[in-house]
Amino acid sequence: MRSIKKLAVVAVVAAAFTGLVSQGSAFACGTPSCLPEPVASDAGVVLGTGTIAPGLTTVPTVQTSVTFDSSLYVIAGDEGVSDGTVGIHFAGSSDVAETLNAGHGSGTLSGALGGTVVYSRTANVVTLSGTINAGSDPDGDTLRAAACIFVPTTVNPVTSYALLCAAVTNPSPDGQ
Repeated sequence: MRSIKKLAVVAVVAAAFTGLVSQGSAFACGTPSCLPEPVASDAGVVLGTGTIAPGLTTVPTVQTSVTFDSSLYVIAGDEGVSDGTVGIHFAGSSDVAETLNAGHGSGTLSGALGGTVVYSRTANVVTLSGTINAGSDPDGDTLRAAACIFVPTTVNPVTSYALLCAAVTNPSPDGQ
């Protein structure tokens, strides 16, 4: 648990810095013409737990249910800063037979964020792609980069896990 707390602190600091850098107004030079365009819309860190059914083993099996619920998150960007007062929920399934070493699937987000997410897992690293939105940004942002650390909390089979993710998004088409 101590390592997860340390990772969470590091990830929050990294997300806050990325969120600051993504804002053109963070670079004051005296004139509006010298402010750079934002390189990202939002940056965030999410920590939580999830379930997988029927469970990951060494035998390739399609996972009919993959869920995740946040226990902590911080998102900073063009809509401001928000924290984990409203949870983030993911519900999906695999689109290939998954093993302990690899998996791939998709699902939808609800709660503080909405949208569709595709995940790809190799060992303990999960990458994400898709479009996400917050209530104040209904047009949605595209995930530019998102990576997670997958930590199984049960074994033989793995039916539950903890996940720590960091992500950066591209601005939505309307620039918000």
